[in-house]
Amino acid sequence: MDWEAGFFWVTSPSGHIDRTPLLNDGVAVVSASENPEQTLMAMNLLLTDPRYQWLLAYGIEGEHYVVDEDGWGTLPEGISPDEAPIHFWMHSFSWFLYDSGGFPPPRDTAAHRLSLEMESVASAPPLLGFQFDTSELEAELAALNDVWMEFEIPLAWGFIRGDSVQDDIDILIAQSRAAGIDRVREELQRQVDEFLGN
Repeated sequence: MDWEAGFFWVTSPSGHIDRTPLLNDGVAVVSASENPEQTLMAMNLLLTDPRYQWLLAYGIEGEHYVVDEDGWGTLPEGISPDEAPIHFWMHSFSWFLYDSGGFPPPRDTAAHRLSLEMESVASAPPLLGFQFDTSELEAELAALNDVWMEFEIPLAWGFIRGDSVQDDIDILIAQSRAAGIDRVREELQRQVDEFLGN
């Protein structure tokens, strides 16, 4: 090929990338599940037990992969990467990326070098795991949704109603305040302070 694939880290101004929680993958149990408790137990096992993580990602130990004396995954003797039934670190279960300490890729590979580089710039944001409880804000959020649909979305797409962009921004702010955005902000700040122990 006459082209080369590449990537770059999209970092924050501090130079870091944020770790994301497991829920980022949309792990959920369907409401019609007959056994939601058992389903959650199975999901928890798959997400946290290295034995099942390695089985799902790498296959059967001894047949599809072996672990060397230093604990690194590698291919069994006599199997080349081109003949391998699986490709290390190229599985579809991205939750492994959040707990790579007990689940290393093969060393001295491009994937290993990338994971080390990622680890060097990755950090857990202070609000990792925070969930905003909006149960007491249903009326305000419904009103704000209407405001955003009517005023914010057209503005974001570049459709101007008034005489200037600033006029539309002022209208959006006024409508948002009338819909209760200040109460939402105050409640969010209260919950964040409580989560952080402030």
